[in-house]
Amino acid sequence: MLGTTIYRSEFFKEIFKVDENGIQTIRSLYYQNILKFFLKDSSKYFKVRMVANSLITEVPTRRRKTKNTNESASKIIENREKTLRKYFEELTSWKLLESRETDKEKGTGKTLEYKLTDFGQLIALVINIDYDMSKNKYDSLYQYLLSYFTHQSYSLDELCIRYLKKCKAVNLFEPFARNIKKNLIYYNEVIRNEHDFFTYMILLRTGNIQTDEALWKMWKESLSELDPNHRKHLYHNLKLKVERIIEQKATNYSEYERIRYAIRDKVGHIPVESYCAKCNDYTKCSYRPVPLQSYLASLFYDPEILTDFLSTSMKCIVCNESRFSCTAI
Repeated sequence: MLGTTIYRSEFFKEIFKVDENGIQTIRSLYYQNILKFFLKDSSKYFKVRMVANSLITEVPTRRRKTKNTNESASKIIENREKTLRKYFEELTSWKLLESRETDKEKGTGKTLEYKLTDFGQLIALVINIDYDMSKNKYDSLYQYLLSYFTHQSYSLDELCIRYLKKCKAVNLFEPFARNIKKNLIYYNEVIRNEHDFFTYMILLRTGNIQTDEALWKMWKESLSELDPNHRKHLYHNLKLKVERIIEQKATNYSEYERIRYAIRDKVGHIPVESYCAKCNDYTKCSYRPVPLQSYLASLFYDPEILTDFLSTSMKCIVCNESRFSCTAI
């Protein structure tokens, strides 16, 4: 994986924002279509005006009230250029585009031109799933993901290479890729960098029991193929990531904090929130150390796995029964 860069935490929320009806906002459409445009030649730099000429036919334009209803496309672009440049600046600040100075085409002076970063190209390929009707879109995404993971030998990269190859071999990469678009980039407000993105990616489930069980089988096989050091490092990284997700949902933070600290040196365990299954009351919860691999298995295909780790002597303070379930991420 290339060097991890920290982004403004809500950048995914901005790029993939939808309104209360689940419809993409005009602003998010601009972000997405700007990134998608650069797939025409991902190695090439483009100026804002050239991209804008394409966007004007792709994205609805919010025109100001004017007496001139026959306003030309070039005039519309000119009126919107300041806003478009702001979008480019934001995408650059999020490390999805990079810029450099170049000469203006007309007159003297300098201007900026832009191209995709490596991570920007990946996001553009994911966006393109809904736009490109050919099967090649999946092959392009698959090949780019593999090339992305071969730059370095991080533990997460090593797992991803093996996991994606197994998905491809059994014809599960396409539903996996669609699931990235559906359940990862939309409604996700906690992705801050590439490492977050790929961690969430390998934890994705489709909602289909048979498919998810197959994914978990390949996940375990991929894990077993790692050398001991990579496996140890991956467990440590996953522990930190999963704990951060659980922390954001914690309903009893002081108890969560206490248990997390108590098992800080147990690399293979995480503190999992449990609540009364009868009362279904998340406010009456506690935390129990659970093996990380068992927790992940419960997410993919069998929630009942975790019941073996819940104390049978534990009683709900409301109904006095011992029927507990665990909160999933």
